[in-house]
Amino acid sequence: MNQKYTIRKINPFSVAKFSWLLGSLGMILPSIICAIGSLELITVLQILLQKLQNVNMGLFGKADFIKMLNLEVVSATLTQWSDQSSLLVMLIMLGGVVVGGLLIGLISLLLSLVYNLVASVTGGIEVEAELSKNL
Repeated sequence: MNQKYTIRKINPFSVAKFSWLLGSLGMILPSIICAIGSLELITVLQILLQKLQNVNMGLFGKADFIKMLNLEVVSATLTQWSDQSSLLVMLIMLGGVVVGGLLIGLISLLLSLVYNLVASVTGGIEVEAELSKNL
């Protein structure tokens, strides 16, 4: 025996809560990758700044491009971030999970509102369900 049901309205806030949870879970791996990539970028920038510190200019002697370009603050900041790498990784991961989950939740909220508007005009989606004999 088949029964037909029509879905005319979806509660947008329950959709937003559910999609925020799924979005947050889905953003864990990309956040870990971004955090590791950030640490690698900090390391590469530190190596680059160390190479710019005492550059041999041949006839002109040695030059310190960090002082010439006023990059002392950048160098100190990168050193500080490198020293606190575990905290930085945790903050990037937490930020990525929260922001990604919220964005996915907001997009789902907007899509559920659009569905409700379209369903009010068209009547909604009709679903046919069959009663299982195992129950």
